[in-house]
Amino acid sequence: MSRLIIWDPEWSLGECIVDRQHRQLVEMVNRLGNVEYGRLDTERMLKLLYYVKVHGETEDQYLRIGGYPDYEQHSMAHDEFYHDMHRRIVGLSANRDEMRGEIARWLFHHIEAESRDAAFRSCVFVNRMA
Repeated sequence: MSRLIIWDPEWSLGECIVDRQHRQLVEMVNRLGNVEYGRLDTERMLKLLYYVKVHGETEDQYLRIGGYPDYEQHSMAHDEFYHDMHRRIVGLSANRDEMRGEIARWLFHHIEAESRDAAFRSCVFVNRMA
């Protein structure tokens, strides 16, 4: 299997639902590597994007309740990514390798940035304890 992202334990936020979702997203992106070369597997891509949407809603809830200072920006970034990728998949305007690469880059930067953001980690931790 062609793995685009390898989970780094340093990204862990403390065994919470956000961690489980991040790991699931990494696995889903890596599974895209099993698709026949040059063929965009629309169903797999749409399932992945649906999970991106679910994950974004989970994070939004945590961050809103926790008073995350960049909540609006964070939420908008999820929405923009989701809508852009959905439009391209449904319109079949991207090739598979480009999409895999873009999704993998977005996910890597998303998870890595959150793992280093103290305010984000605090919101997740507070909500995990509630």
